[in-house]
Amino acid sequence: MRDRLGLRRPVRMLLGIALVGTLAWGATYVPLGLARMDTFRVTETSVDGIRYLTHAEVLAAAGIPAGASVWDDFDVWVERLRDHPLIEDAAIVRELPGILRISVVEREAVALVATPMLEAVDRDGRRLPMDPTRIPMDLPVIRLPEDPAQAGRPPSAARIRPLARVAERMRWEVTFWTGVSELTVDEAGAIRALWGDSRVEFRIPLDVEPYRLRDAVTVLRHALDDPARAPRNIDLRYDEQIVVRYSAVRGT
Repeated sequence: MRDRLGLRRPVRMLLGIALVGTLAWGATYVPLGLARMDTFRVTETSVDGIRYLTHAEVLAAAGIPAGASVWDDFDVWVERLRDHPLIEDAAIVRELPGILRISVVEREAVALVATPMLEAVDRDGRRLPMDPTRIPMDLPVIRLPEDPAQAGRPPSAARIRPLARVAERMRWEVTFWTGVSELTVDEAGAIRALWGDSRVEFRIPLDVEPYRLRDAVTVLRHALDDPARAPRNIDLRYDEQIVVRYSAVRGT
C-alpha cells in the first residue's frame, strides 16, 4: 500500500526512524559544537537562596572553570554544590547567550551544640560550618549527657538528631522558641528545655506538637502571676494535660 507520495508503509517507517535518530544525534552533538563558540562563554552568574554563603563561596563550591560554556554539562557542578555541608539542594539553568542562574537551598541551623565549642547543627544533627562571629545566631544550646564510650570525641549526628528535631518543632511556635536557652535530655528520655530569664524547666516529649508549646506558655504566664509561688517546672508529657510544679516560696 502506498501513500500520497508513492511510498510504501515500510519505507515510511524507516524514514521515521531515521528522522528520530537524526534529531537525537542533533540534541547530543549540537550543544557540543555551540560550547566551542565564544558567544556562549559564561559571562555572568547569579545565585539565589543564599543567606549564610556568599556568591563567591557558591561559585567556588560548584567549581565552574574559567572559560566555561553555558552548554557545558551542569550535572557535575550541581553534585559538587550538593556535597557542600551548607547546601541541601541546588540547580543551575542557562540563560542565553552567557548567563548561568544558580539556585541553592541552604541547610537551616536549628540549634548550637557544645562540642565543647559551640557549633551550629541542622535538623539532622549535621554540624554546619557557620562562624557565629560572622553570622548572628540566636539559637538554643543542646547539651548532651556524657557518654563514656565517646570520651574525647564530639557527639555524633545520631546522638544530636533527636534534640535537633525537637528544636525544629519548637520553631513553629515563635513565642516559645524565642525564650528557650538550652535543651538537654534526662535519664527517662524526656526533653528538658530551660526557658526565660527565670530558667523555668519544661519537660517535653520527643513528638511534641507546636500547639502544646503555645498552651504551655499561656499556662506559665498565669503561673507567674502567683505572688506567693514561683513556677519551677512545666510538664507536657501527659496527654491533654499541662502540669505545673512550683517552688515553695518565690526566690527559693
